[in-house]
Amino acid sequence: MTSRIAIILACVLSLTACESSTTTPVVTGGGSTTTTIPLAVACPAAISTSTTAATIAVAYAAPATTGGTLPVTASCSPASGTQFSKGATTTVTCSASDSAGKTASCTFGITVAAIPQLKGTKFLAFGDSFTAGEVLNAARRQVVNDSKAYPTLLKALLLARYTAQEFVIPNYGNPGEVLMSDLGYRSEETRLRWLRALTVERPDAVLILEGVNDLNTVGITNDQIAGVLSEMVQEAYAAQVKMVYLATEPPQIPGLLRSSQAARVPDLNSKITAVARAQAATLVDLYGAMIGNVTGLINSDDGLHPYPAGYAVMAQTFFTSIRNTFELSSSSTVASTGRR
Repeated sequence: MTSRIAIILACVLSLTACESSTTTPVVTGGGSTTTTIPLAVACPAAISTSTTAATIAVAYAAPATTGGTLPVTASCSPASGTQFSKGATTTVTCSASDSAGKTASCTFGITVAAIPQLKGTKFLAFGDSFTAGEVLNAARRQVVNDSKAYPTLLKALLLARYTAQEFVIPNYGNPGEVLMSDLGYRSEETRLRWLRALTVERPDAVLILEGVNDLNTVGITNDQIAGVLSEMVQEAYAAQVKMVYLATEPPQIPGLLRSSQAARVPDLNSKITAVARAQAATLVDLYGAMIGNVTGLINSDDGLHPYPAGYAVMAQTFFTSIRNTFELSSSSTVASTGRR
């Protein structure tokens, strides 16, 4: 009683208001008054991680508790270290309880993203100077510059997205190569080079860009060029290649040194499109990607070869086709082919 009177006098003398506590008072045997802070639990922050596997073990910190009547216990479900599924967000619930039977809970999310992967990592780039990467040098001569070639640029794009994989893209570009001989038969030299490349490299996928040089061979028709490309697609699949990417010819600037047959390109590309459809190849439409900016992408000296900017567009177009058709779904994992 004396203690309560002392408290009231202290409030009056200090001229301040005395407010009652919102917590539950507990009177001890000694007569002093304490308060019990309500039980609360705080969860860890949301977690985001990624994996190429179907699941991944995720560890997280224990929840923090405050208040309650000791002892206080806390646990979470699913527990720290559990395998969480790729491509999903899982809600973790943490609960706390004290000796007085009070409980509290909180939740947080664990998101496991799928690291994107392709179905294979070795691509054979086969073609002529468009594949080799022929560009105009400072002396205004056409030279091969591998650093500007679309296969080199494509590899950089693949590595940037598919960070858990390493890629090999051997460049089999051969400037001046033709598919047909002057006599109207399939070029044996090119055929043997193609079959040898398939055997030596054993690629998961092939990138074919051929036929532009045949446009300047007298007597060679678009149907003949398309016929050889059709045979090449069949030969690739016979060699157990998983995917064939068949490209249309880039546009040309008519009337210049190397572009006297520019008018034939659209018809040839329509036949290449038909080959891709008939042979279950993936069409890579370089012509469609570049036709809107021909003068900015095609060398104005010869009207035929791309500028470096043109090769960059070619690489991006191949990349988009590969991403759309050769990327694993988020629930899949890549299987080793054993082919390197």
